[in-house]
Amino acid sequence: MNFDYDLMTWIVYFIGAFALCLGMFFSGQTLLGVKLKDVKKYNILLLILLSIIMIFNTLIFDNIVKIFGILVILLMINKLVLKKDIRTSFIYSIVIYFCILVSEVTISVIFTIFVNIFNLDMTIMTSGRTISMNIAVALLAYFYARLIRYKVKSIINKLNNSNIVYIIIVGIVTIFVMLSTMYSLYINNWNLNYKLVLHIIIFIGYIGLFLTLLKQYLNSKEISYKYELLNDYLKNSAEIIEKYSSTIHKYKNNLIAIKGYIENNKKEAEKYIDTLLGDFNQKKYNWFNKINYIHIDSMRYLAYYKLSKAETENLKITVDVSKDIKKYKNGFLTTKESNILSEIIGEYFDNAIYASSESKEKELNLMLYDENEKLVFTVANTFKGEINLNIITKNGYTTKGKGHGLGLYDIDKTVRKNEWLSVSYELLENYFVAKLIINKK
Repeated sequence: MNFDYDLMTWIVYFIGAFALCLGMFFSGQTLLGVKLKDVKKYNILLLILLSIIMIFNTLIFDNIVKIFGILVILLMINKLVLKKDIRTSFIYSIVIYFCILVSEVTISVIFTIFVNIFNLDMTIMTSGRTISMNIAVALLAYFYARLIRYKVKSIINKLNNSNIVYIIIVGIVTIFVMLSTMYSLYINNWNLNYKLVLHIIIFIGYIGLFLTLLKQYLNSKEISYKYELLNDYLKNSAEIIEKYSSTIHKYKNNLIAIKGYIENNKKEAEKYIDTLLGDFNQKKYNWFNKINYIHIDSMRYLAYYKLSKAETENLKITVDVSKDIKKYKNGFLTTKESNILSEIIGEYFDNAIYASSESKEKELNLMLYDENEKLVFTVANTFKGEINLNIITKNGYTTKGKGHGLGLYDIDKTVRKNEWLSVSYELLENYFVAKLIINKK
């Protein structure tokens, strides 16, 4: 391959490649929903480096490996610049490449029609044409990305339940790279040269990606299995509570019937029965029926279990669940999202139960309601001592003592990785309030 070009040619190549890299970046930023203010300014240097890599990828490869080289560049932009996990970066790289491919076809057709209509000389203004076409492709790819972003996000969210899909895609790509490497060896009489080395580097990269996704898949399978066991346990606990609640309800009705049948003004008996009836107003598990408004099974079972645990601590429990949240059903969250939500809510309950049991008032309040098509989970509890809101999410901060400083820190990391979640903390009188917002728009 001859790289003996003049300086102006290299500058033209770089401007064209940089324009495409910017188009890839903005397309990814649009599809992934990343805010520009969250992208570090120094990443412009990485885009420049990737532009240089794109130049050599274009000049060196003349077969299918060129496509994989572009996918690697897209993967690096999504992973290193836009800070997404490897699986998300890979699948969106394929989507962005599709946008670029469609844009190139569209621009080529338009340009060809324009040239034929005006009978232009294609040999004139070669450099300007290269730059302008690359810029046009980048802009059109960005337009396509904006056009399909909501539909793509919806489809990929559904795919999140089937991690095996990603492994199959990467496996197929790896096989293609391997076959291309073998073909390169064949046409070069099995001689070692720079093309073969680059083929092998790309092949090893995809093998590493395949193994990484396979490991993530196996880990997620193990975690899903553990959550299935937990949900079964919580479901059994809920059934026990349901039976208990039903028994109490029947017992109360019996007392009312007995009172109606009493004759001869047995005041002492009536007084005794009135006392029993009054006690039912203070009876445990008076929150049970409100919890039934929750139609997301994992959340409902978890609330049953944690509030039952709170009852054993003799806490004063208040539950306010709006009937409006009945519209949020099991399909509202993917399995992965449901697992994440269970972890966070479970941690909030544990913190609230511990803190309120240590306090003098021993009060715990739960609220669930709909706010602007968002599901809001709020837990408030009394506490002992002081809480510093400025540092509660820092690693190691705790009011529990040694060994209990990771809860809110881990939650904060998880929330920052999942754009559909947001959280806030505040102090209201003698209550610490944790508010979690689930936004799946």
